[in-house]
Parts: sequence; structure tokens; C-alpha cells
Amino acid sequence: MKMKRLGKCLSMLTLIVAFGYSNIATSAEVIHLSTIKMLYPLADGSFVLIFNADSPSCPNAITPKYYYVSVGNNGVTLEGSKKMYAAAALAMAMNKQVNIAFDNATSSCFINRLTVIN
Repeated sequence: MKMKRLGKCLSMLTLIVAFGYSNIATSAEVIHLSTIKMLYPLADGSFVLIFNADSPSCPNAITPKYYYVSVGNNGVTLEGSKKMYAAAALAMAMNKQVNIAFDNATSSCFINRLTVIN
């Protein structure tokens, strides 16, 4: 009886590991460079960036594409989100390009880094 349970546990563990690896394999970090068209704050503290040039790697189906910055998604902390918002607002006001890194695993295209380009 114990061997049967052990076999079931190992089967479940194999499925969990395989599922986890398949999700990792389908997502990739993508780098994108553009100026910001719109900065859209949301009620929960997250925000959306809309760019003048979209990345074809973002699977978002709407036009223009929405790229999200959200605490807890793609490694973003509250402090990181605040800093990215300030940098994005500055870049938009000065019409500077930003370089972002986002995860293309979901249609939210969650950003986790943003650099203002001079």
C-alpha cells in the first residue's frame, strides 16, 4: 500500500515539475525601446504604459498594446513600481525613449525594468 502511494506521489511530482518547466519554456524576457504615448495609472496602484511603437513580442491583442507594471508580477516590488512610474512620467514629459524589459508569457506583458534613454 505504501509503495502504491509513493508511486502516485512521484507521478504527481513529475507532472508538477513538467508543468512548471513548460511554463518557463514558453515565456521569455523581451527588451523593447520606444517613447511613451500614454501613462495610465490604475486604482490598485499598478499602471499601464502605452508606447508609440509596439513590440511584436507582446501577445496583447489590443491596439495599441498595453504593458503593465504591477506589484507582485514579474518580480516588481512596491518601491520598484514607484520608481518606474516616476521615471516613466519624466520620460514621457521630456519625450525621451525608454528601454523596458517585459515578460511575454501573458497578454499583460508585465514590465520589471525601465531605463530612460538620453
